[in-house]
Amino acid sequence: VSAPTPRLEKLRHQLMPMYNFDPTEEQDELEQELLEHGRDAASVQAAAAGQAAQGKTTLPSQGPVQRPSRLVFTDVANAIHA
Repeated sequence: VSAPTPRLEKLRHQLMPMYNFDPTEEQDELEQELLEHGRDAASVQAAAAGQAAQGKTTLPSQGPVQRPSRLVFTDVANAIHA
């Protein structure tokens, strides 16, 4: 196999952009995805708690609404240490 010519190498780099791996960018995306998942779970739990309470109001600082966010941060910590 012959070595690629400089012209061929230049063309290859123009057609195929270099992939730069940035672990911080990937971690930010993972954390954002986990946070969004936690908010969705909190909304579902809050709706279920509201239906179960049948008219009783639950403050956002109480009850099951906060549990998913704690779970999310635990998941993020586990993902970082994995």
